[in-house]
Amino acid sequence: MTTLYTFTGSNLVLSGIAVDKAHNIYFSTTGAIYKVDSLGQNPTYVAGKNGSADGTGIGAGFSGVFELRVNKDGDLVAADENKIRLITPAGVVTTLAGTAAIGLQDGDGNVAAFRFAVGLTIDASGAMYVADDANARIRKIVHK
Repeated sequence: MTTLYTFTGSNLVLSGIAVDKAHNIYFSTTGAIYKVDSLGQNPTYVAGKNGSADGTGIGAGFSGVFELRVNKDGDLVAADENKIRLITPAGVVTTLAGTAAIGLQDGDGNVAAFRFAVGLTIDASGAMYVADDANARIRKIVHK
């Protein structure tokens, strides 16, 4: 085992990690997402601050990213407490499913509700599967 990178930011809770096709490493703190290259060098801020807002860069907010994945288009998908979020390489954050309110509701993105989305995976077709912890459910999202 080798330490690749040591994060020294103000929020030291590292909670999600993903690797893209170019072997760049993305990681999340409670409220932000960062990127380092495959050697653990050249750290860059991607997006986020504490909160829960769609936006770009510092204009976006995360409540608590528990899981990160890279989709087939090279975007990041994050399980962000009660929302599933899409983050482009340019740092544009949008909500795919869920609201800030805790709940259990199937439906389109702005109707769906989660209660602590803590796990996430993406299959070859792009469908997302979410572990909705407090609701004890496995949820499926098909994003068009």
